[in-house]
Formats: sequence, C-alpha cells, structure tokens
Amino acid sequence: MEVFKNLFRNEGSQTVSYSYGILFKKVLESLKKNKWVIKKQDKKNRLIELGTGWSMYSYGESILITFKKVSKRKTRINIISRNMGGTFIGFIKDHKNVQKLIKEFEEDLKIK
Repeated sequence: MEVFKNLFRNEGSQTVSYSYGILFKKVLESLKKNKWVIKKQDKKNRLIELGTGWSMYSYGESILITFKKVSKRKTRINIISRNMGGTFIGFIKDHKNVQKLIKEFEEDLKIK
C-alpha cells in the first residue's frame, strides 16, 4: 500500500537565484500573466495558494506554493498540489499542473 501513500498529492521544488522578496513578486507576476486563480497570498508567511475548479476530469485542485530562504540570494520554491476529489485522472491532471507551473516559472523568471 506504500505506493498509494501520496495518491492525492503532487509536489515539485527548485532552488533559484533570487532573494525571497524579489522571487515572491516575480512569482505573483508570472501567476497573473498566466491567468492562475490566486486564492490567497501571504508574503509574511511565505505562501501563495491557488485553486482550480471542477472539470470533466477533476473535482478541483488546491495548489500551495511556499518559499524557503536558502541563502541571502537563493530561495527554494516548493509547489504542492492536492486533488480535491478522488479520481485518478484528476491526480494525473494535477501532476501536469505542477509541471506547468514549474515550466512557466522557468520561462518567466529565466531560471534553469
């Protein structure tokens, strides 16, 4: 059963060469540009929450983006997606959203 431990959760992370303040601003700009629905943004607690609605494949998804200072000029960004329903197809779609966010951040923030 270990294989199903994280069935409803997808995750991705990357360390980037931006200070937290600059990265938080740039991530918000990227999310708005790419038309993500921002449910909550909390700079003090270093998080942004996104949401997707119902679709033919999913009951929706909650995406949490968190930031952790690595050094003065480096920050680790973590993306966690939770499927709001119980469909396996939704889990696959949500995984694609995590990958899509990472790709958008790489393009918009010029990181590799």
